[in-house]
Amino acid sequence: MKRSFPLILICGILCLASGRLDVGVFSEMSESDPLPAGWEAVPFKDVERFTVYTSVIDGGRRVIKAESEDAASGIGREMRVSAHEYPVLEWSWKAEKLVRGSDLLKKEGDDYAARVYVAFDHDKSAMGFFEAFVFRILEMLYRRPIPRRALSYIWSNNAPAGSIVSNPYTKRVKMIVVQSGPEGAGKWHAHQRNVAEDYRAAFGHEPPDIRGIGFLTDTDNTGEHVTAYYGDIYLKTAPVSGTD
Repeated sequence: MKRSFPLILICGILCLASGRLDVGVFSEMSESDPLPAGWEAVPFKDVERFTVYTSVIDGGRRVIKAESEDAASGIGREMRVSAHEYPVLEWSWKAEKLVRGSDLLKKEGDDYAARVYVAFDHDKSAMGFFEAFVFRILEMLYRRPIPRRALSYIWSNNAPAGSIVSNPYTKRVKMIVVQSGPEGAGKWHAHQRNVAEDYRAAFGHEPPDIRGIGFLTDTDNTGEHVTAYYGDIYLKTAPVSGTD
C-alpha cells in the first residue's frame, strides 16, 4: 500500500473471567451487521478504489471478507490495553491467493492479501516530512496524536516466516511474517503471537500500551485482485513464546 499504517480500536467487551478481550467476534454478528460494534472502515483519500469488507458465512461461521482490486482501505477498532497484561493476540485468516508482486523491501511491493496491525501508544515528538505523510491518514481517523509504533503481521508470498523488517515507508512500522508461501491459500489458518515479545524483538525496548488493532487487505501498488477472510480476533493474558 502507499501508506502503510496501523489501524486503531476502542476496547470493547472485556472477558475478564476467561482472561480474554474480545477484539472482534465476527462469528456472533447477525446477517444485517456490516461490522461488529466499535469497528469502522478506514478509507484513504489518495486512492481511487477502496477494499470492500463484508460479513459472510465461510466454513460454517460468520467472518469478514475483504476483496481488493487495485484498491486499499482497512477496518479497525480503537482500544487502550496493556501489552503486558494482555500480550497474546489470536486470530485466523484465509486468502484465496496471495499478491504475486508483493515485496517486503520495496514501496511498490507493499501490498498483501492479509495483514493484522497492532498499534501502540503515540509519540509526542516531532516527525519528519515523510513519516508525517505516511501517518496523516491516521490523524484523520483519530483526531488525536498518531501512534508511536506498530506491528504488522503479514502473509508473505515468499519472505521467510519469522522475518522482521521495517515497512518500506517508515521504520515506525515493523512487519513480521507469520505465514509464507502460496501453499496454504484457500485454507483457514489460526495464528497466535505474543505482541509484547514481538515488540521487544522489533524495536528493542518494552512496549507501551496497545492503542488499536485492525485488518488491511490492499493491492493499490500492484493493481492485483485478491480476496481474503478474517475470523474472530482476541487478546489474551496467557503467555506464549512469540511464535505460532
